Amino acid sequence: RIPQLDSGQRSDCIVFSHAFTVYAMGTKMCRFAGRPAFSCFTIGGMSDFETLTVEEVPDDAHILDVRDPYEFDAGHIPGAINIPLDQLPLRIEELDPDTDYYVICRTGGRSARATPYMEMHGYSAINVAGGCGAWLEADKPLVSETGADPVVR
Repeated sequence: RIPQLDSGQRSDCIVFSHAFTVYAMGTKMCRFAGRPAFSCFTIGGMSDFETLTVEEVPDDAHILDVRDPYEFDAGHIPGAINIPLDQLPLRIEELDPDTDYYVICRTGGRSARATPYMEMHGYSAINVAGGCGAWLEADKPLVSETGADPVVR
């Protein structure tokens, strides 16, 4: 529990930087950066979380891609789930807390923010270093929803 959020109601929050900045959403809402929020504060630094290279990701891994839909549609890992980072607090319950998720984005920044957020909410999350760019460079498979050859955006 985060004392600043302990108001007896359910709160969702997301990490936006290495200085654990929390934007919490609840019933007493105002707007911050276009999003509903009632609290914004910073708590020290991020805790350590597991990070693997693309070569270390198992073939049968459950991939969570936190890029925006246009990026995902242009090229993604076959079978990946797409929940953009800014939607993760609202959609995290779509994920299975008993599944290990390998979290990926374009270069690793957004996945490095999503991973501790997921862990904080009881999900098993492993950050994939280098993101889809490293995945493509390693000649791992990508698919596209656009009909064109897959690209990483």
